[in-house]
Amino acid sequence: MSLNLTLCEGEDGPDIELWQTPTFITQMCLSYDAVTGQPDGGHEAVRKRYIFWVKSQLNGVYDTPEDFESQQILVESHVTLVQSVKDPRFSYI
Repeated sequence: MSLNLTLCEGEDGPDIELWQTPTFITQMCLSYDAVTGQPDGGHEAVRKRYIFWVKSQLNGVYDTPEDFESQQILVESHVTLVQSVKDPRFSYI
């Protein structure tokens, strides 16, 4: 069964649609504590792990410097958006 992070909901702002994550990245980001049933480190830690993954999307070979710059802008703007959420809560399907 596929498992994907879908939304980052905040206390006082709009919900942010997340990039589609592979199942193993979703499991890594959520990493539930068996005792509390909550993500290890809370939702702030989920955000941190998700952002690490988003930044990894810059890894790879690019045809031109412009292609890299375009991807870099996309990544940076998404990271800024996710970081702007106050008291984040992550949802998955």
